[in-house]
Amino acid sequence: TMACAMRGITETCLPFGYVAELAASFLCADLGVAHDPRDNTAAYLASWLAVLKNDKRAIITAAAKAQAAADWMHAQQLHVSQPEVQGGSL
Repeated sequence: TMACAMRGITETCLPFGYVAELAASFLCADLGVAHDPRDNTAAYLASWLAVLKNDKRAIITAAAKAQAAADWMHAQQLHVSQPEVQGGSL
């Protein structure tokens, strides 16, 4: 990514797409949405191998960031679906 290039990090920088893909997978699993892989899914995942070979913690870092993003999205949904009651209880 551009931010990685600016810091002089190349192969070991975890691209945002990896975090986004993992977060999407977590959310689909939580919501019971079936995964429908595309034709290029295998090639896309194969591109992760270079990063994973050079940084053994990359998948852990990506998963942690993805879970945090999924948790945040769930919290936003709960906030929208459960508005605060003003002036007492129902």
